[in-house]
Amino acid sequence: MPFDEGSIAEVREILCTHFPEPVPEETLYSACARFHRLSANRRPALTGALLFGDERAGRRHCAPQGLKTLARTMRGLLGASAEILQVHTLGALYLRFMTPSGREEAIAGAEPSSGERRKFQFGWGSVRFDLQHPLRSCATCLQEDVTRHGFATWQLRHQLPGVWLCARHQSPLARVLPQQHMRSSTWLLPGEIGCEVPSWVGDAEGTTWPFLLTIAEVCAALCGPRPIDRTELRRAVVDALAEVGVVRAQRAVNSRVLHQWLRHHVRSDAVSEFTELRMDAGTWASEMFNGLRSQHPLRWAVLCTCLSLEGVDTQSILSRAEGSTAPFLPGFESSTHQLTAPRVAYEILGQGVTLEAAAESAAVPHGTVVRWLKDPDLRKCWTKACATALFDRHAAALVAARSSGYRTRQDVRNAAPASFLWMQRNHPDWLDGQLPARDPRFDRQLRLWN
Repeated sequence: MPFDEGSIAEVREILCTHFPEPVPEETLYSACARFHRLSANRRPALTGALLFGDERAGRRHCAPQGLKTLARTMRGLLGASAEILQVHTLGALYLRFMTPSGREEAIAGAEPSSGERRKFQFGWGSVRFDLQHPLRSCATCLQEDVTRHGFATWQLRHQLPGVWLCARHQSPLARVLPQQHMRSSTWLLPGEIGCEVPSWVGDAEGTTWPFLLTIAEVCAALCGPRPIDRTELRRAVVDALAEVGVVRAQRAVNSRVLHQWLRHHVRSDAVSEFTELRMDAGTWASEMFNGLRSQHPLRWAVLCTCLSLEGVDTQSILSRAEGSTAPFLPGFESSTHQLTAPRVAYEILGQGVTLEAAAESAAVPHGTVVRWLKDPDLRKCWTKACATALFDRHAAALVAARSSGYRTRQDVRNAAPASFLWMQRNHPDWLDGQLPARDPRFDRQLRLWN
């Protein structure tokens, strides 16, 4: 039964003055759910009618319609419709990649008049936009929210597309089953409905875990208030691809080579969840450079994630796309930025393994490991780890020879000649401390003169 608009307006003036102020990183849906409990409304439809003029607003947790009604009711607490969409919803990511006319249509679609319904999905998405972005939460973040604020919230950085790990705590996110949430218009808060961690996320290992962790960091970095120049972003990504050796000619992108390179970083179990990418077709990345699919932020996030795993500084790419870097003068070559190795490179090469073993452990080509070592900090760490491993191997050989019953230095030298000579040349103090002093009867020295 629809509510009477006159009664709703009167109740709205009384109850909406108690709307809670959103905490940092809280979504609009989470703040409305807290208001639903503070106002003690029994019917979720009443909360939707009060805030948005839409009784089914509780079903749209990504970006509900009726933001004009909400902005007018809040009297400046949340700002205008565009500010609400940009700060407290997924518009923080999606609006940045849209054209100016597309952003205007998106904002107009989020604030229809009372009784008007529009399929607002940020311009190109389907009606299943909310199903493609299920509510997700981190168990550790929920405990911190309860300790800090006294209640749990849905955090915006967890709801971004492609984010399945909490970048802050490096833990998998639990999701609300989409079918369970869409059955009713109940305003949900974390802990009030069953959530589960997808099996492919909980069992992620190898290169899948670094990929999921990196894409969570990249998606958070892609959010912001300023529009992104997609033409400049395309140029920056192509330059980075040429720098890592994927693209030979910066004016032409080979779809087959690009697809093979992406396959080294994006595992099949992760691809199955990114249904809109259509990785099996092998054309989605080249379509972005051609301008056909350049408005989809998740596609750019995957490309930037793969470049980050190669050691490219993705922050410089984003700064260039935002127009915060000054263009180079004509006739001067642009200086290439220094590669920064990813976290997984430090974890593997920090053990002092060979390049072949590192490439096999990270499931990347040998050339990728070579490009990682262009990072001077990683090369210094790897060189130190290799020297430590070499010292430990020679020391273990000499200790084993000494414990086998060899007493004199000459006996130990005969048992492990390579280790003895290496230690004598590089660490003579250690050798003198572990072995007995020289005995002239056995350790004869050649005379330098007669």
